[in-house]
Parts: sequence; C-alpha cells; structure tokens
Amino acid sequence: MSTTRPTAGTKPPNTLRDEQKRFTRERLIDAALEVFAERGYANATVEEITTAAGASRATFYLHFKSKADIVTDVLTKVLLPESDEIYLELHDQPDPTWSELREFVENTFTYWDRHRAALDVLKQSFALDRDEVGEFWSGALEATSGVLAHYLSTLRDVDPKTARVRAILLIALLDGVDFYRHLPDVELDHDTVIDTLTDFWWAAFRAQPPRPRSAGDA
Repeated sequence: MSTTRPTAGTKPPNTLRDEQKRFTRERLIDAALEVFAERGYANATVEEITTAAGASRATFYLHFKSKADIVTDVLTKVLLPESDEIYLELHDQPDPTWSELREFVENTFTYWDRHRAALDVLKQSFALDRDEVGEFWSGALEATSGVLAHYLSTLRDVDPKTARVRAILLIALLDGVDFYRHLPDVELDHDTVIDTLTDFWWAAFRAQPPRPRSAGDA
C-alpha cells in the first residue's frame, strides 16, 4: 500500500516584499535558536533575539507573538515535515524486512541528532510555556502515532486499540533511549542500540499475541 502524498498547487510568484518578510522571519528564527542555545529558553529575552538578528522589537512582534511562537513555528515548519516523511516512508512498506526497519530506526536517530539543538529548545519551552507549546506538540505526537497505528492496524493486522497503544509505546521507546544515550557518562555502542531497538520494533510489527481478551475488548 502506498500513502497518498499531497501535491502542491501552482502558487503565484513571491514579490520582493514577500521575500524580504520571509528573510526577516528566518533571520529572527535563526537568531532565536542561537540565543536559546547560549542562554537557555527561560533566560533568553526578546531583546537579545532582536539584537542578534539585527532587528527591532517592533519587527519581532510583527512576525511572532512570543518566544513560544517561534518554537511552535520551528516545530510545525521544520521538525514535523521531516519527521512525517520518515514515518510515511515506513508506511509505504507493507511488509518491511528487518533491515528496512533498522534503516527507519537509524534514520530517526539521525534526524534527532541533526536537530538536537532545536529539540532541546522544544523541551525547555514546553516546561515553561506548557499550554502554548504543548498544544502543538501533543497534536504532532498524536499525528505521528496515528500514522503508525493506522499502519499496524491495516497492514499488520493488529487490533486498532492495541495498535494505537503499541504505536505510542514504540515511539516512547525510541525517545527514551535517545534521552538516555545523551546523559553524562553514559556510553552505549551505537550499532548495538540500533539493532536492539529494531528487534523490539520487529516483534511489535507481528500479528496479535495469543493472549486472552480483556474485559475492555468485549
């Protein structure tokens, strides 16, 4: 089964003013990520961001409502599209081999490593601006787990309710190991980590285990 991918329609060419606005917005985002990395999300100020970007405070508020608004912009326009692509590529494989699953796990960790600074900022911002950032983040996680759950239920013959929980656990497993491997003084062999995680995913992609139905399944 192949996932239907959206196709972009024809768009009118951008004007010079549009390009200037886009450039200014991207400059503010880049400056914010640099300031967040240096000062931490909680300590960073709008003034520090605008100084780093060579822009005014008024210009900042023309583009963003707050620091959290920058983070959600990065989440929805940078982090999510690439993450979605990784999961959709998996969805396009109705019966992946162990090696193909390993490639998916490897690609996920490579993606996290490439965006480590932005992901760290996302976690910091969630702790401080839980309502604003959490709404976008929870929606993103629900969408990702939904793609995986749909895959498990339709292509791997897993009960839909079990598929959703299994999808959440599989994503949490990757995230938890990724967190652990970046703790101070923790040394893990990369290939062993990827191979072992692939074993877990491989087992979870099999059909329903032969267990009694619970009361909630009735």
